[in-house]
Amino acid sequence: MKLRQEGRPRRELTPRTLLQILYFSVRYTSSNDLFSYAASVTQLPNRGDYIFENSDTVLLEEGDLSGKDLNTLRVGLHEIYARHGRTFTNGAIQAYFDAKSWYTRLGSDSGDIHFDESVLNETERANVKTIVDYMKVKGYLKRAN
Repeated sequence: MKLRQEGRPRRELTPRTLLQILYFSVRYTSSNDLFSYAASVTQLPNRGDYIFENSDTVLLEEGDLSGKDLNTLRVGLHEIYARHGRTFTNGAIQAYFDAKSWYTRLGSDSGDIHFDESVLNETERANVKTIVDYMKVKGYLKRAN
């Protein structure tokens, strides 16, 4: 998939770019939306400790995503990265993963910017794309032209 920005040449839409789109969609929402997001993260049900339990080994399908609200999808997306020890600048998300028995924080606290995408396997990269594409279809993210 190619991303077209005004006045800029096309560039490949990588998992890192997708994560940046998601990060900025959260970062630049209204403060009420962000507060609501942070509050909802702390209230997610503890279903076996994972939103998408096998997203590291099994490709997600639309049926796996349907019925989940925006905040659950966001956390499910972050979960793919958290499996690799990524840190999060959003305190609510970081606290959510810190409470998971399987999560081990690696590196510095600047994970939103300095995470090495190469640790993701092919299935995880595909699942990141699936989740982000689904969020776009549902209108949760602005579509890139």
